[in-house]
Amino acid sequence: MTGWAFVRRGLAHYQASYVGVLLGSALGAMVLLGALFAGDSVKETLRQKAEARVGRVDYIFTGGDRFFREGLATVGNEAPLMMLKGKATAQKSG
Repeated sequence: MTGWAFVRRGLAHYQASYVGVLLGSALGAMVLLGALFAGDSVKETLRQKAEARVGRVDYIFTGGDRFFREGLATVGNEAPLMMLKGKATAQKSG
């Protein structure tokens, strides 16, 4: 028996198993690609919504717990923005 005859007989004998593996691999690839496309679509939609709310942001310059003069942001078409960290709590009634 030659090598090719051995391969052909093996393929014929395990044909059902190979078809199952092929279909399972194709299904797994489709699921992963679908998740990739959906995730990319969601990411782009969130980016567009954030840009519509805030506007286009090119640079962010933060000073930590310090403030800067408004004149620092008036070089071109920039607008100053104050960012503060905070925490809100609600007390139980009664």
